[in-house]
Amino acid sequence: MSNGQMTLESVQQTLTTLTVKVESAQKETRRWQVIALLIPVIATAALGIIGDKWKSSLQATIDQRSKELSTRLALTEEFYKRKLNVHEALYKQLVVVVNALKDAKFNTDKRAEAVNSLAALYAGYTTGGLYLSRDLVSLLKEFEETATTTPVLYSNGTATIADLQDLFVKTEQQMVKDLQLSEIGSLH
Repeated sequence: MSNGQMTLESVQQTLTTLTVKVESAQKETRRWQVIALLIPVIATAALGIIGDKWKSSLQATIDQRSKELSTRLALTEEFYKRKLNVHEALYKQLVVVVNALKDAKFNTDKRAEAVNSLAALYAGYTTGGLYLSRDLVSLLKEFEETATTTPVLYSNGTATIADLQDLFVKTEQQMVKDLQLSEIGSLH
């Protein structure tokens, strides 16, 4: 073999080796290209799944809190309806007591109405205590005690209708405060 042939064979062998390496590199490059294409697709799918689960969890939390808030609102609304009804009934009894005691001076039949109204007032503030503040119960007791010591109901009584009217005003003010009606105005 001549030197030229050896060089030619060596060149061909080198060329073959390079060709194999190039093909191998091209295959490797194709693998990386495929991997590079798959990574964003897989990442997007994973983020989509995570985002969907987060969204479902968030929606479930919102739904649960919404139900809790609706229930709390319904209970609060019912409580305030009952509270207003108790206050309204007591207010009416206060008015009846004051008017009956005023009229009892001239009409003895009104004395029984005043006694019955005082009994209803007592029943109202003792059974409706859940909806009444301590200050209001105290004023209602004081009103009842003062009313029973008027000369119309108790012969040696010293309380006057003016005393009752003062207590009536204080009680009304406490009702307005308790019901937070300052924006609405007075009860009558």
